[in-house]
Amino acid sequence: MLLSLTIKAKLKLDNAADAAKFQVTSEQYRSACNHVSEYIFNNDFELSVIKIHKKLYRDLRQHFGLKSQLASSVIKTTVARYKTVQTQLRRKPMAYATGKKDKKGKEIYLKSLQRSALALETNPFPASAS
Repeated sequence: MLLSLTIKAKLKLDNAADAAKFQVTSEQYRSACNHVSEYIFNNDFELSVIKIHKKLYRDLRQHFGLKSQLASSVIKTTVARYKTVQTQLRRKPMAYATGKKDKKGKEIYLKSLQRSALALETNPFPASAS
């Protein structure tokens, strides 16, 4: 059994210079996570930490000025978020109302994959956007 513990803490920094450094580092970390997320989204949701690390690690270090451990953490954190979403969608897939009701009068829903398949059945050659 896996047990998780979450701790919420408030940081008290002694001076404004430390607070400013921490703020800059936090912003760089957030921007780097967005960069990795964009890469994952644009590359068919590649969720292999090793493959993403090989592709983006140097870029994260140079472009965002992150130390090695933070650069690795950015990749692991972002991949973990995508895997969480995958798990959530497997457990409870998105569903859409069809506007129809069953024999008992309850609304009939289609899962997102069924909806995509239904759209292809009704229009296998959708009009191009050009």
